[in-house]
Amino acid sequence: MAPKTKLPFIIKVLRFYFNTLGKITPALSSKLLIKLFSTPQTKKVRQREKVVLKGALHKRVTIEGHDIQVHEWGQGEKIAYLLHGWEGNGGSMGAFVSPLSQMGYKVITFDGPAHGKSSGKTANILLFSQVFKGIVDQYGPAEIIISHSFGTSVMLYSAVKHGIQPKAAALLSGNDKVEDIFHEFAQLMNLDQTQENRLFDTIKSDFNIDARELIMSEYAKKSGIQKALLIHDKNDRIIPYSNTEALAKNWPAATVLPVENTGHYKMLWAPAVINPTIAFFKALD
Repeated sequence: MAPKTKLPFIIKVLRFYFNTLGKITPALSSKLLIKLFSTPQTKKVRQREKVVLKGALHKRVTIEGHDIQVHEWGQGEKIAYLLHGWEGNGGSMGAFVSPLSQMGYKVITFDGPAHGKSSGKTANILLFSQVFKGIVDQYGPAEIIISHSFGTSVMLYSAVKHGIQPKAAALLSGNDKVEDIFHEFAQLMNLDQTQENRLFDTIKSDFNIDARELIMSEYAKKSGIQKALLIHDKNDRIIPYSNTEALAKNWPAATVLPVENTGHYKMLWAPAVINPTIAFFKALD
């Protein structure tokens, strides 16, 4: 029998609270759980990310009440947007900057709300997509987009809800059902089914959206994206490869490229991912 994973002390404390005192005030408990779920951890910017960011033109813009840090490279007329994942930053996808700039693209990325040097304490797909729309409104339409993990959900949601429809996109380690992420969180907090259901009810009440209907494979089919390359490590431990299979199913624009030994995060700097992504965009011309 495999040994049980030892839970961090803070998780044990949170589990105890939400399954004892939290049940006395279920409405408050649900709001606290959503705030906890929506609060990204602050992660240090890695050295290779710093190197790429050092060469960028930086600008702060105000969107949806947040001060957003934007990073820009190159002078091209066509724009390539990079959308980082949860707890990432504008430099997370820095390995794509140089090859895209050499292809003549202006490359733009940003620290999402509550990420990097942007303001805020909490974030979600609605806020991220509104910020992305605000940036596209200021800088210009997307010719191409590269997205990673949570950023892929943001891109697909933005395509349908805000009309941000690039000619082509590379989707790295994308997720299908947002509901699955909430379910994993509920399991981590050891919530019962009633508590988990109440989470979705609170989200619908507070944000006017049913999180169970955020199925990215459905958004992909409606995205208007003409060509899409989906890359995913077959042994991804953060977001299983089956998510990309679901995204590609019944989406004629999609081409799937499975990779191995790149993981979920290291893939962003892996030649096995970067090279075919750049080749994919070069083939558009």
